[in-house]
Amino acid sequence: MCFDLDIPCVLMAKAIGESVLDYLNKIEKASSSLERKIFDCFMKGYKSKEIAELLNIDIRCVYNAKYRLQKKMDKSK
Repeated sequence: MCFDLDIPCVLMAKAIGESVLDYLNKIEKASSSLERKIFDCFMKGYKSKEIAELLNIDIRCVYNAKYRLQKKMDKSK
């Protein structure tokens, strides 16, 4: 598993009624490496602009990756 089990992640999983590990497994299977990195940073509390600077990518890449991951997770319900 490539994600840290931190408090926001646990709360998000509980909010959607899944176990944390099930939720993270779905994300890991559905996402690209960039999407996983962005998700991990997001769950640690970084803002989109900070993630872009940290990963040395354009902020639009962050927005697009978050959008793609959200769509993938909506399909897996």
